[in-house]
Amino acid sequence: MRKMMVVYNAEIEHKYESIFEVLKKRFDVERLCIEDGTSLDEYNSRLSGSSADYISSLDMAGFQLNTLLDYPAYNIMREKQMHIIIDEAVFPQYAEADFAVHLFLYVPESAEKWRCRYPHIPNIDDYVRLEEDEEGTVLASGFNETALNAMIDRFLEEVEG
Repeated sequence: MRKMMVVYNAEIEHKYESIFEVLKKRFDVERLCIEDGTSLDEYNSRLSGSSADYISSLDMAGFQLNTLLDYPAYNIMREKQMHIIIDEAVFPQYAEADFAVHLFLYVPESAEKWRCRYPHIPNIDDYVRLEEDEEGTVLASGFNETALNAMIDRFLEEVEG
């Protein structure tokens, strides 16, 4: 089974547990939680020292990490990357940065809107918006599992051809 490191922010972990469960059915999942107060060196060390085949972020967790030479950390990694955006409000915070060609961003419903706004990002695709409860917790539902698996299949098709 292929290994995937999933990067997420501490405050959303409980909201996206059902996403972890779907990913664990397809990959050997290693988690990397971004928390306030942890050094950038520690995160960069975990990212660069991972034996993962793929990296995935939830809501662009880790996009604030730069290397010592001030390059975006994700841009220098060899692993193919699937970045799942659930809360579109996070996208503009990081979308002005440079994006490497091996980063694949998945946004709910309207990739074209983001492609027009950020033409410098090479790989933006959309997916059917996931079902959430009133607090924004992604539900563990058959609909969501089907949507996530379709996204994973498209990603693997892109990177493994």
